[in-house]
Amino acid sequence: MLFFSSLALATTLTGDALSLSWNSGGTLNDSADAAGLRAMHGEAWVEWLYAGTPWQVWMLEYEVEGEARGVYSASSVGTTAFVYSGEELSEEGRLGMRWSYASPDLAIGKTESFAVGGRAVVVSFVVRNDSAHAVDLMRVLYGMDPDPEYGANGGYNAALDVLDLDGDGVDDYVEAVAPTLGYALSMGGCGPDDFLLGSWSDWQYAVDADVAMLDGDRAESDSAFGGLWWPEGSLAPGRSRAFTMVVATGDTREGAQAVFADEASRACCDQDLDGEASVACGGADCDDGDPSVAPGMPDEPYDGVDADCAGNADGDVDGDGETAAEAGGLDCDDADAAVNTSAEEVWYDGVDQNCDGNEDDQDFDGFSLAHDCDDADESLHEGCPTEEVDTGELSADGCGCAAGSPGASAAVVVGALLLARRRRAG
Repeated sequence: MLFFSSLALATTLTGDALSLSWNSGGTLNDSADAAGLRAMHGEAWVEWLYAGTPWQVWMLEYEVEGEARGVYSASSVGTTAFVYSGEELSEEGRLGMRWSYASPDLAIGKTESFAVGGRAVVVSFVVRNDSAHAVDLMRVLYGMDPDPEYGANGGYNAALDVLDLDGDGVDDYVEAVAPTLGYALSMGGCGPDDFLLGSWSDWQYAVDADVAMLDGDRAESDSAFGGLWWPEGSLAPGRSRAFTMVVATGDTREGAQAVFADEASRACCDQDLDGEASVACGGADCDDGDPSVAPGMPDEPYDGVDADCAGNADGDVDGDGETAAEAGGLDCDDADAAVNTSAEEVWYDGVDQNCDGNEDDQDFDGFSLAHDCDDADESLHEGCPTEEVDTGELSADGCGCAAGSPGASAAVVVGALLLARRRRAG
């Protein structure tokens, strides 16, 4: 296993039909070996990427409180993502690298892996919002510059095309075909509805993530190709989003298409690489774009996310069918399923079962049991006037206090005082 900072040396991993070479920035671009992504075609290794720099790039752009920000795999004009770790993946017959990047607001993980005997690379990004603010309008562009014939005849052109490979009416596949050799390199995303595919000609280090994606329609050109992922909604602080692509190679167009379809059928079942297949693939992962959402994951209540995929409302922890007050609902005790607005009140037990704010005033006369001699009759209660006018005598109905006028009460008090003085004087 490799683990290193951005000062680390480049590394190359080679299988039976693919060989990937990364530089210390985690980009498929080892300038020392003039290699990035090589595929075995016939009996020879063919370098697919531009024999120079940058060969492969990715860029992530977003907004925080209306301010546009961005990080780039390599840039002379923007913020370059800093690699703080690289980890070799060699397990279950697969080879690859997982790269971790730090940026001002985001933690970014990029993984590129392939089967030892395979011809396709699975590329996955996981982006976590480490800031205290929501991240809006996030989008990631991942691209390559395919020049498969450079080694054979010095040519830089490839025939580029965008296709709807599965015939569902949504473009899900972009390919680059060597004009004379016929070899093909292709790419597609696991979420075609939020994944735009195409080519562009303004290749540069800090290419804009909003670059216009074009359909080459099999025209030959020296252009880059790739995919633009643009998920919906904001990324809240502490939350993650993930997406996965498949890059496939073949000796022919049809061969690359078959390789892509086979690898995508597996890779796209666990797009966020959390180990759980998506619901669409017959699994139980209810959000395959978020690696922190899967069965068995801890579920923080009232954050709007069903993190454990239990299917219960995030604002109803006790499962009584009513949203908690903490989540804007009416359930005043979301830890007790017997407490909600539909529950029957048990009077005088110290628990407000129906959450109406009243636990000890059964006749709703405004007097609690401690101050109500008949809590079944709203007309009967100890509603005595204020102390200075209270005679302390029961009223005629036997409940409550009879009150004299302030003047009468004062006369009684004065009379009692005078009588007491006369007795002392005698």
